[in-house]
Amino acid sequence: MIKTISIALSLLTIGVASADSHFKAGQYEFVKMAVTPDNRVEGYYHEVMGEGVSRTCKFFFEGAIDPDGYTYVNTWLDTNIEGVIDNQIDSLFIELANDHPGCSSVTAGEAKYGLNLSLLENKPWIGLGVIKEAKVYLNLAPIAGTESKVYIVKDDVISIIDVKDDYTSIEYINNNNKSFKGWIKNSSYSSIKNVK
Repeated sequence: MIKTISIALSLLTIGVASADSHFKAGQYEFVKMAVTPDNRVEGYYHEVMGEGVSRTCKFFFEGAIDPDGYTYVNTWLDTNIEGVIDNQIDSLFIELANDHPGCSSVTAGEAKYGLNLSLLENKPWIGLGVIKEAKVYLNLAPIAGTESKVYIVKDDVISIIDVKDDYTSIEYINNNNKSFKGWIKNSSYSSIKNVK
């Protein structure tokens, strides 16, 4: 657990407001967050700053939902860093013990003091995954022979909607914020927990 005064103060100030709220799966500013059937959160933070030569901050997070409305999470990409999140009425609060490599140049170090990100759209996401094959076509139905022309590529982060037999219903949102939905084989992606 994180033992810093700033986190304790943040939890005191936001804990009262969020005691009645619950975590909402959805697209937040820079964050995709899923709420799993076993009351856990899985998320992916991805922010790019600048044109041409750009800076990127990205990391995954996961943790068990606390009944008080906030939860401690483990975050990772290159480094494991503990943090805390709170889902408020229309926003998500993220605070980390330290910045991930490269993130301080994008977030100006604010992740250590708390980021408040607006909810853009509620989503029915029950998990997140990462594509592990070079190219995966989206199917129109959870059966073979229904491939569309839309495909996603290795290392794309997907949001899981449902799992049916050997197929998973997913949503992929590209860098231009365009959404694509379809079915993919379960074997074509890994849980974000396997990215560590």
